[in-house]
Amino acid sequence: MQNFDMKKFFLNYFQEKYFKIIIISLIVLSYLVIFSGCYFFPQEEEVLAPPLKEPQKIEYKTIKVQRGTIEKRINGTAYFVSDLQTDVYFTERGGRIKSINVKNGDMVNEGDVLIELETDDLEKQIFQQELNLERLKLNTSQTLSNLERAIKLSEMELEDLKENLAEINTIIENLGEGVKLQDIMPNVDVKEIEDQIKRKEFLIEGQKLEYENYKASAELDIKTIELQIENLKNELAKTKLVSPVSGKIVWLTSAKPGDVVYTYSNLVRIADVNRLKLKYSGDNLSDFKIGATVEVKIDDKDYVGRVVMIPSTAPFDADDSLRRSVLIEVENLPSSVKLGDPARISFLIDRKENVIVIPRNMLHGIMGQKTVYVLEDGLKKDRTVETGLENATEVEIVKGLEEGEEIIEG
Repeated sequence: MQNFDMKKFFLNYFQEKYFKIIIISLIVLSYLVIFSGCYFFPQEEEVLAPPLKEPQKIEYKTIKVQRGTIEKRINGTAYFVSDLQTDVYFTERGGRIKSINVKNGDMVNEGDVLIELETDDLEKQIFQQELNLERLKLNTSQTLSNLERAIKLSEMELEDLKENLAEINTIIENLGEGVKLQDIMPNVDVKEIEDQIKRKEFLIEGQKLEYENYKASAELDIKTIELQIENLKNELAKTKLVSPVSGKIVWLTSAKPGDVVYTYSNLVRIADVNRLKLKYSGDNLSDFKIGATVEVKIDDKDYVGRVVMIPSTAPFDADDSLRRSVLIEVENLPSSVKLGDPARISFLIDRKENVIVIPRNMLHGIMGQKTVYVLEDGLKKDRTVETGLENATEVEIVKGLEEGEEIIEG
């Protein structure tokens, strides 16, 4: 059995007791400090209410809703073009370009040579054949002349023989009774003379046949060479691009001498300057109608135009620029107008009178709706409206505004 230590027991007892007393004292002191702390801070001043002031009146810039006339027009610049343009190209042969004899904007006449191809010595061949033809004609002429002379000489000889025979026969008829020809002309043989005449006639017949045969053969030879020359000239002509019409060159190929070109490849476009129409390529082309009237201004003078072509009526072989254009024929067109000259046009699409019209800049768009600011009882209010005809500066209001109301700018 262990011995009880009285001294140690009392020492632990008093340590625990004093510890609890200290903890309780600290807690009490903390509460006193918290609840009495406000006493040590300065007292806050009372916040005064701001003085009452009348709000400033807002002034709006307004206009009164009125009725009027509104027009929708297409205004723009058009240019005079030819409604008859001819594309020119080689049709029978291509080749390497030898020379380009014109430039864009040149005036040309029908038959002018525009472009030439290299000829591959065609000119030399033509020249040589022409020399051969002249030589053949000369030789033929000389030979035929010789044959003609030979025939003429034979005919003269035949004529002499016939005359001689006729004289002898006359003598024979006048001989006295019992007198013979040999008695007075012992060296004359009538039979021999008759044989000579027959031989001469046969010779002449042969000479004439020779003449005709040679002439026919020579003519064939000449014709052959002439055909060769014609073929060569045709080939040479194929190397020259000739203008089929008179007019102004409005487009020219970018190819240069030395470049190769092919058949049916467009090289030149020529416009007939006597067939001028206004060409408009701006916006809203679908609004134009065939036969519609267009106001035209040329050099500050007014003219009347008529729509003669729209994109949907363009020729099937028209170029792309023409398919995206409108053509207008101007009445009483002055002769001073040239290809490429500008003119102002104005085309009335629609017109309404005695309708409510407001400036376009006073119309607003919110969430897909069209609205205006209206002044009601001095207050600015947003009001939805329905619009009708519009142009660049004005808009028709068909619902939402009444005449005399005030709308606010901005």
